[in-house]
Amino acid sequence: MTNAATLTVASPGTKDVMAATVTASQGWYVVLAGRGEKTVGAATVFNGTVFFSTFTPDRAGGCGAGSTKLYALQASGGYAAIDFASGTAAAAPTPATPRFKEVGRGLGSTPVVVLTPPIAPGAPPTASVIIATSSQELPSTPIPAPSFLKQVRSWRDRSQ
Repeated sequence: MTNAATLTVASPGTKDVMAATVTASQGWYVVLAGRGEKTVGAATVFNGTVFFSTFTPDRAGGCGAGSTKLYALQASGGYAAIDFASGTAAAAPTPATPRFKEVGRGLGSTPVVVLTPPIAPGAPPTASVIIATSSQELPSTPIPAPSFLKQVRSWRDRSQ
């Protein structure tokens, strides 16, 4: 495959992660399920998860009205990375595990990760993904945070 080549189901070295017998060692892609569904911005990678938003128009060829989905995929293999019901990492995902969540009406923005430090010593950090929509919604979706955070309190540059 060369740069700017069209990626299809028959492209060599790529695998549709929805197939049950796939290994993603040579790369993977996702077939979007919605009629007319398109990605609408850059992906955001955080903590081994690829987040991106899509827009599905309400009618074929239409613009304006539609819905936004948030996808969360494992960077290493394309399977579902998050259990959206609990906001935790998806345990033993399969090709059938949901990889997206409907987040609102209208056109969505690029996902933004918000990481909140622990509120008390020993408490875990929290994280969420926010997508703004053109219908003035700002949904926040809980996601797994890293197990620990380092805080840089100060540093000193040393000249060599």
